Amino acid sequence: MEFYSFLIERFIEWMYGAIKESNMASIWKILVAYQKIVTVMEHIGIERALGTVFYVEGGFPTQSVYERYNNRVNIFKANYRSAVLYSKAVDPIFQEGVTATGTNLTAVIERFRFEIQHTMNTDASITKGQWWFDNMTLYLDTLLIIQQELAGLINGQLEEIIQAEEKNLTISACFLVIVILMCPLVIYTVEALTSDIQKYAIALVHKTKELSKEKKKMDELLYQMVPRPVADRLKMTKEVDAEYFKSVTIMFSDIFGFTRISQECSPLEIVNLLNVLYTEIDERLDHYDVYKVEAINDSYMVASGLPTRIGNRHSAEVANLALDLLTMVMDNRFTTPMERMIQLRIGINTGPCMAGIVGTIMPRYCLFGDAVNTASRMKSYGSGTKRTA
Repeated sequence: MEFYSFLIERFIEWMYGAIKESNMASIWKILVAYQKIVTVMEHIGIERALGTVFYVEGGFPTQSVYERYNNRVNIFKANYRSAVLYSKAVDPIFQEGVTATGTNLTAVIERFRFEIQHTMNTDASITKGQWWFDNMTLYLDTLLIIQQELAGLINGQLEEIIQAEEKNLTISACFLVIVILMCPLVIYTVEALTSDIQKYAIALVHKTKELSKEKKKMDELLYQMVPRPVADRLKMTKEVDAEYFKSVTIMFSDIFGFTRISQECSPLEIVNLLNVLYTEIDERLDHYDVYKVEAINDSYMVASGLPTRIGNRHSAEVANLALDLLTMVMDNRFTTPMERMIQLRIGINTGPCMAGIVGTIMPRYCLFGDAVNTASRMKSYGSGTKRTA
């Protein structure tokens, strides 16, 4: 009995560990009830053996055996109550089993227990011992039925769990297959999208460079139409107020006898002549603090002292430019196809004037005032290779 009890106790301990490590939360209560029934059967078996000894020998041989019997009875009752709490299926099956013979087997067993626990010595009776053994065997059979029913419940729930897990596994496998099949398409799409983005980025860089070049060209064109400081203010504020300048120097120049020259030469020859002459004049403007206002027909207008005020230096700047232009014409010997020498008329005047942006489609930086008109008239009354100031 000791040998088998040891093995059964080890098995019960293993069941405790298995229940603790189980991740199946839905069946853990039934597992605990099953374990309690196994424990109950173990202690009922020992109780049956000790009770048989009591009736065959007329009492327990020692006090320790008596205590051992009582301990088994108490453990049985405690574990059975726990099993009933963990599973509602335990008590109905047990009650059906103990009343199947027509008598209340539990009441019979309890009378035997009362006699064993409260009688120290009795007459030895093999018949009574046999009766005790048979009733306890029926008791064990009922507990075995409970154990089998609980095992069936556990197996049923495990089957449901397995089926659900298999279903989930199948769904996961299908998703995995779909993902694997879609990977090439996704990779191709991402690669194509990346390639398109890269091409777009390259095109955007080129367009940005082209836009920057065009902006630079537009700025250069704007700087040719209006002074740079005025153009910068125009780009920032979209509006530039007219200004009054107390003292500026204005210079007009044209080709002496241009009307007669234009009659003698073809339009292409006139254009080439003006292009060569104005190119030379434009190159010399960079050496002086002056601003080219406009060039219309053969007339060339320059001003100094605006839009940036330079104190009283504007007169000297324009005068030196005029001398440089006269020297240029004399040294280079500009001639027409008819071998007529080109001479310049120059008029210079210093005085106050107004300046501002005129026009919206092609804005121009224009000067207004008597100083402008006087410089123009002085140029008109001048003669070739001479300057009037």
